[in-house]
Amino acid sequence: MLPLGGLTPVTRAWAPCGALPGPSDVPENTLTAGASAWFTFTFRVHVRCPGPLPVQFRLTYEQAGRTRVLLLAGSPTWAGLPYAGCPSS
Repeated sequence: MLPLGGLTPVTRAWAPCGALPGPSDVPENTLTAGASAWFTFTFRVHVRCPGPLPVQFRLTYEQAGRTRVLLLAGSPTWAGLPYAGCPSS
C-alpha cells in the first residue's frame, strides 16, 4: 500500500530464510510453523529527489485452509537512501 504515491512496485519475491527468493505466486512456497521468511521488493521511484515515502505491505496467505491477511510496516532503513543528483540529507 503506497498512500503518497511516488513509488510503483516492479517485482516481488519471497522465500524461507536460507533459500533464494522466487516468485510470490508459486504454490510450492510454504513455511512450516515457526519458520521465518525474507520478502524482496523492487520499486520504481517517480519523483526526482524523494523524501520519505511510506510503504505498508498487505500479506495474504493461507493457513489451515483459511485465507488470512497481515499488515506489515515498511522498513525504516529506506529513509535517507542516496539518489544520484540529489542533495544528501
